[in-house]
Amino acid sequence: MYERQCERLKDLDDRGAESSKTEAAQATIRKLLTKINVSVRAIDSISSRIHKLRDDELQPQLKELIYGYKLISFAIYAIRYVVMDYALSLGAFGSVCVTELFFSPLG
Repeated sequence: MYERQCERLKDLDDRGAESSKTEAAQATIRKLLTKINVSVRAIDSISSRIHKLRDDELQPQLKELIYGYKLISFAIYAIRYVVMDYALSLGAFGSVCVTELFFSPLG
């Protein structure tokens, strides 16, 4: 719309239209430019809030989640090791390879 109004003003100037028409077109362009500038500032403000939210709230929560995942992974590994050691001490698996049983991707 802004570009159309600029084109219209250019056409009015090229045709030598009355000054009242060119002034009206210029006023319309100024109003549109003001709206565009306000919109850009609003978008910038929203973008800043999104970045602040990401940095201040979401990133620490993500770090905490990753830390928790690491702890759980370590605990699962430790439990599997203890169970495997216990099972070996009992001779519970005979000729079955205990390491395959407990440390396979699906085990």
